[in-house]
Amino acid sequence: MLTIKHISNGGDERIYEARNARLVRATPAEGSRDTLWAEFGEDRVEGTIDSGTVYVMNRHGKTVAHYIFASPVPLPPLDQTAAA
Repeated sequence: MLTIKHISNGGDERIYEARNARLVRATPAEGSRDTLWAEFGEDRVEGTIDSGTVYVMNRHGKTVAHYIFASPVPLPPLDQTAAA
């Protein structure tokens, strides 16, 4: 079993149990994006993650893969006046 930690571009975190995971590289000619495919849970429901930051850990908790996906929508620039 694997554990997948997904941190969305907005900062939300989710943790999933997965049977397997595989990275499918983008095909620029088709306009596709890099996507992580995984079989989640005992029901083996296949799902994808293609945005945010993803850590894949083995059953011992060791990170075996780390992906940073581009945001599907460009993020607005930080408001410098709000930060001051």
